[in-house]
Amino acid sequence: MFLWRSAPFTVCLRRITYSHLSLWFRVWRFLLGYHSYDSTYAWRKYLVSVRKSEYETIKNQWKVRTDRSIPFYDGDDNSNVKCLRDILLTNSFYNFDLGYCQGMSDLLSPILYVMEDEAEAFWCFVALMERLGPNFNCDQNGVHSQLFALSKLVEILDNPLHNYFKQQACLNYFFCFRWVLIQFKREFDFETQCGCGRSYGRII
Repeated sequence: MFLWRSAPFTVCLRRITYSHLSLWFRVWRFLLGYHSYDSTYAWRKYLVSVRKSEYETIKNQWKVRTDRSIPFYDGDDNSNVKCLRDILLTNSFYNFDLGYCQGMSDLLSPILYVMEDEAEAFWCFVALMERLGPNFNCDQNGVHSQLFALSKLVEILDNPLHNYFKQQACLNYFFCFRWVLIQFKREFDFETQCGCGRSYGRII
């Protein structure tokens, strides 16, 4: 039996962490489950390279979601990006049951841009989440109920279109999912999004 497949191997790793502090970062990869005990050195080296690439991809997705293409959020060490993250983190503690979900940064970004104040933007975002929170529940019941309502509206107001969707097996309206989840945030350019908010403000 190989050493790394036996139970004492874990004990051995723990002893190494206490006697050789310089090896902690390597041993923890095994203890935390990042590397399997029966993996080879070549495989671990390959895995580290792949995971670093995956991490950068995920981080770049965050940049896209936070409108890094506009000057307000552009550049390294941008204070507005830090402010955006601080608000999202604070909200996850304020509304612990809801936490953070993908798409929230899309909704917060124009709010912070318009308000230009972290505290004001936070409370505006909190108020928005009181209305849109069900969209981000684990079962996303808020989105599904809106998609169902949309399907009924189309059925009443445009029956030929409804029949077409039925023929295409699209009555679940999942192609509208993103529209509902983040309120058409990615369907318009940034200035148009903020302009819609100002227009709505003049109406009310």
